[in-house]
Amino acid sequence: MQGAKATDTVVASQQELADLSNIALSKISVYLGEMAKEGLIRLEYGRTVLVDLDGLQRVVEESSDAH
Repeated sequence: MQGAKATDTVVASQQELADLSNIALSKISVYLGEMAKEGLIRLEYGRTVLVDLDGLQRVVEESSDAH
């Protein structure tokens, strides 16, 4: 995965993401906010733009290693 393209967008509200992941909206908001601060994603109304796919992959791998 090299960099993000304009099509790397998740079209879903934070509430929808919370529902899909079975995580409280307040937690999703915190997690997404942290990822946005790190430059991994950009939050827009009703969607999330994936800015740094390599960085997001590292987050997933680190999370998997922690469990």
